[in-house]
Formats: sequence, structure tokens, C-alpha cells
Amino acid sequence: MMENLVSDFLDRLRRERMQIDESPRESLGEASLGRLANLYRIKSSSGSVIAYIKESTVEKGFWGMSPDAVDFLISVEEEYSFEKCFLVLLHKNTDTAYVLSAKEIRELTANKKIAYDGGYKINEPELLGQYSKFTSFESILAKLGL
Repeated sequence: MMENLVSDFLDRLRRERMQIDESPRESLGEASLGRLANLYRIKSSSGSVIAYIKESTVEKGFWGMSPDAVDFLISVEEEYSFEKCFLVLLHKNTDTAYVLSAKEIRELTANKKIAYDGGYKINEPELLGQYSKFTSFESILAKLGL
């Protein structure tokens, strides 16, 4: 049975006494748009962020991303300057991830075509050298500002 890295990551956040909201669109008055899978508001004593969390359990990282979630993250940070939005790409475990800001998400997806299944596909070689890979849970939290 394959582990669910997103659930494990959320459990670790909860153990750190962080609150997880699975419907961040509602708090921004966008409930009519519906819930997006893997999109969360994470709250800690030092602040809150909106994060789209995806996982890859294969050796060479590979992630699929919903264009709706990507567009939501970018638009929220543009419209609400107090909101910070991130894409968290977990890789093989909950201690290893790429963490991209809304600006970096925009750069990454700007010239990407949407795949046959309606999503963006990201391969790890596209990230290497351009985006930081974090190798501890603590460093991931620091990048998120939590």
C-alpha cells in the first residue's frame, strides 16, 4: 500500500499545533467555486498561508496540478496582498519538497500546455537549478513562514 504523503504532511502540521482548513475558498467569499482537492489554509501562531500540496512517490519527481488550483493561488495573492500562497511539491517523504511562491508558480506554468487529462505536468528536472529543494520538515515550514 502506497503511503499518502499529503495526509502524513498534514498530520505532522497538526502535531505542531497548526490548524488546517480544507476550504480556503470559503473564507475568501468564493465558496460557490467549490472545493479544490489538496488546497489548504494552514494556520500557526506566526501566521497563515494557503498551500496547494501535491505528492510524488517516484524516484524522479513527477506531479500533476489542477489549472484551477494554480489560477486560484496566483489570483488570491494578486487580489489579497495579505495572503501568501504556495505550491508544496512533496517528494518521496514529508521531509523533502519543493516550495514555490505564487510568483514562482506563475513562472513555472506560464509556457506550459495543459495535458490531455486537463492538468499541468511537472517533472523534477524542470525544477532543478531554478527552485530550492528543501530537505527537512523544519526548512519547509520556514519557507512557508510558519
